[in-house]
Amino acid sequence: EKGTTEDMPCTVVDGYVEFQTTHFSHYAICQLIKAVRNVKLSDLTIKHNGKASLNPVITADDGAKYTVRYESYDKSVADVDKDGTVNAVNSGETIIRCTIKDECGNLISDTCKVTVGDSFIQHFFRVFLSRIFGEKFADKVMAYFINLAK
Repeated sequence: EKGTTEDMPCTVVDGYVEFQTTHFSHYAICQLIKAVRNVKLSDLTIKHNGKASLNPVITADDGAKYTVRYESYDKSVADVDKDGTVNAVNSGETIIRCTIKDECGNLISDTCKVTVGDSFIQHFFRVFLSRIFGEKFADKVMAYFINLAK
């Protein structure tokens, strides 16, 4: 009636909540859930054929249980495994999403930009070819040799 709340000690017996009261009223049984609150990823720069680990900063309640999943938007540039290891496949940029699912089914995610750069020798040949034949030709030649190496 008065809009006040009262915290009452209780026990759970055979799946039922038991408590004692001295008066009739409306009662609500509330469970505090342990949840993931936030996740943050930082952008990465990797050399061609290199590897790097994603290190998400996860803010969660103490004891919260959750799963982590990663997804690359463009696997032809960089792929990511279930442990967050990013494998650089080809020069370019892509986005990787990290999704956290807590035990209550809540989803929280963040993305990071992954930039894959040329190795030293690739960079050297790209600059050399682009100065002589132009950037479009250099990009086509580099793509050809990168695909050939696969």
